[in-house]
Amino acid sequence: MARPEMTVSVRTVHLRISQKQPVGERNVWPVKIEKTVFQGDFTQVHLAWGDQRLVARCAAMEPIAAGRDVYMAVDPRRVVLLGAENT
Repeated sequence: MARPEMTVSVRTVHLRISQKQPVGERNVWPVKIEKTVFQGDFTQVHLAWGDQRLVARCAAMEPIAAGRDVYMAVDPRRVVLLGAENT
C-alpha cells in the first residue's frame, strides 16, 4: 500500500537546530548546514534537507560551521497539515 504524501506548513522560527540528535522527540531529521548569517537578534541558518533547501531563523544559538551535519526538529503542535495525497 502506498504511503500518503503530505504537505505541511511550519513557520521557520519554530525549527530547532541541534548538533546532537534530540532523544524521544518526534519530527527530527538530519540536515546539513549550508551557511549561517548572523542578523542581530537571530541567526539565519541555511539548511540542506535532502534535495530541499530551508532557511531557519534561530535565536541565541552557538555558531555552527558550514558543512556540518546537524538535526532539525519541530514540535508537532507547530505543524499545520495542508493536504495529503496517496502516491
